[in-house]
Amino acid sequence: MKMKIKYAYNLMEIMLALLILGTIIALTLSNAKKKLPDVDKSRFKKAYTVTEKTVNTLINDENIYPYGEGFRNLEPVQTEFGETFGLPDENTKFRDTFKYNLDVIEDNINCPIPGNTKNACFKTDDGVVYGIPDTDFITKNLQETTIERASGEQKIKLLPITIYTDWEKISENADYKNDALFIGVRSNGEIRLINVGNVNCSNNSDAIQCKAMQYLQSNTLTTQE
Repeated sequence: MKMKIKYAYNLMEIMLALLILGTIIALTLSNAKKKLPDVDKSRFKKAYTVTEKTVNTLINDENIYPYGEGFRNLEPVQTEFGETFGLPDENTKFRDTFKYNLDVIEDNINCPIPGNTKNACFKTDDGVVYGIPDTDFITKNLQETTIERASGEQKIKLLPITIYTDWEKISENADYKNDALFIGVRSNGEIRLINVGNVNCSNNSDAIQCKAMQYLQSNTLTTQE
């Protein structure tokens, strides 16, 4: 009579199999994570691109800003639909025409921006909130900014556009120095990322403007308060 022989794995073989399986899973998850898009980076890049495109559209439209005068021209402009933007005494022309070029779903949001201009924020259809203060691009609500030139340091003035890329998450406790990125717009149409409030990014790398500068380093400037 033949005896039936039972074949089974011993403990060492099971542990080896689990080790190999665990290694494969770890490598798979690691590679999958690397391929996932960085949500913050995508939002920053989109906000920067939208701002850059909108500013270029405005500065190159001679019906809105006549050539050679840049954004300092405060004469009201009328759209083809009869809307008038930018009463000189209110200095709202840039903000109004900027909004007109975006898909705005909510206006007059009271969000914190430099200059404390109330209800100067608006939300677009992608959930991003933009804050643009009243300005004449000469003296009103501009940030003095230091840039490096071949001849040395130069100070210029930029209008800071405050951008909240995740407004739904922080709307009730928003702090513009930590929760927003800033794109500075010069009267000639030049735009740059700026650091508003002199946030020390080496000690506060979680601040949104620090993350934005890290991702979009080529357009970084430092703003002096």
